[in-house]
Amino acid sequence: MKTFLRAFEVKYLGPTNHLGSRVKITDVHNNKSVTISFDYLYNNAHEVAEHYLEQQGITILCRAGSTKVDWLLSENFVTDLGEKAPKAFLTLIVRRNKHGRGLF
Repeated sequence: MKTFLRAFEVKYLGPTNHLGSRVKITDVHNNKSVTISFDYLYNNAHEVAEHYLEQQGITILCRAGSTKVDWLLSENFVTDLGEKAPKAFLTLIVRRNKHGRGLF
């Protein structure tokens, strides 16, 4: 019998002039994504993503990857990627106009 798994694509997004390093997690099944701050307690992007997903209640069974992207696989098809997002992982992006004032 075949087992179907839910895939999460994990990409490292390097720092820019305005934002620090981030990790983008895409739920391939539901075509939804979330971008979280890179947590330097972990060694790489897939560890940061795994910790985030486990806090969401999504247990990771295994990992696959290449040089540019990683995939985390789970049997959980119920829990939404953005449900109960911990405040520590939320990233607020503030855009600034030409006068340096913040825009949302």
